[in-house]
Amino acid sequence: MVTKTFRTCAGLLLLAGLASLPVPAAECVAAAAYPSKPVQIVVAFAPGGSSDQVSRLLATYLSKKWGQPVSVVNKPGGGGVVGTAAVAQAPADGYTVNNAMVNTLAFAPAAQSNNPYTWDGFTYLARVGVTPSVLTVNAGSPYKTAKELVEAVKKDPAKFKTGVSGLAGTGAFGIAQILQSAGVDPAKVDMVSFNGGVLVVTNLAGGHVDFVAQQLPEVLEMVRAGKLRALMHTNPTRVKELPDVPTSKEAGFPAFSVMASSGYVGPPNLPPAVVTKWETAIADALKDKEFAASLEKMGLIASYQNAKEFKAWTEEQYKSAKQLAGSLGLKK
Repeated sequence: MVTKTFRTCAGLLLLAGLASLPVPAAECVAAAAYPSKPVQIVVAFAPGGSSDQVSRLLATYLSKKWGQPVSVVNKPGGGGVVGTAAVAQAPADGYTVNNAMVNTLAFAPAAQSNNPYTWDGFTYLARVGVTPSVLTVNAGSPYKTAKELVEAVKKDPAKFKTGVSGLAGTGAFGIAQILQSAGVDPAKVDMVSFNGGVLVVTNLAGGHVDFVAQQLPEVLEMVRAGKLRALMHTNPTRVKELPDVPTSKEAGFPAFSVMASSGYVGPPNLPPAVVTKWETAIADALKDKEFAASLEKMGLIASYQNAKEFKAWTEEQYKSAKQLAGSLGLKK
């Protein structure tokens, strides 16, 4: 059976020959054979976080599907900027890609004028899903509801510490949404930045910070274990993983709406055939019952977008974050 990629390349070769142009035979063969060697997925955070979890799951699936090793390489630092920037500068061959979170793709460029890459400085591949942010406290906290917590913060903001995985992360923007909507200046709360969501949650469990707004996969197991208490989340409807936890709208804080995404991008100018390969593979993965069940277990809500849709959605998030960053004085 002749693949679509091969038919396209054959057509290009024919046209090139008729026009007496250089024949891109090597490019066509490489695109048709992709991947012909190991692929690296760069996760720009420490192991154990939501981006790491979904990437390891996908790497296992793709290794079997493609017959080539697909591995995860963690490159934490700078709230995800270090690893993401590394992929932006990688060779445009599709063998180094990035698990692209909304905070690294959209929020970091929106909040930092000296960010080493722009939101559109990548080849978009596909989005796997989204995950709500969860306002969470230590299980021993006196605050049983989001309203109780926010009222206490409102009375004495300087008394509280919150943990975030980067000052331009979903947690930071989520906390800003909550506090700002309640009339609290987010800058008055001590915002402690950690190198990855796992460290944020670990410090919350250890009592080193008072509340966080991390992603569902990062807090889920500790909530289930009774070490943390979830107060509300940003999903439009209740999630079956935490059926007793209200949505932000139900809790009285509809402004708390930030949703994290998990998708994949590569360096600029990847061959269209490589993009199609990723789009197809991720769409197929989400149809696989075992893969989908594993995603659901970790708290990621499947929400596929092809390359064009994923890029358009990220642009929307960037524009929204830019406005919020400006109003909060985050833009530097």
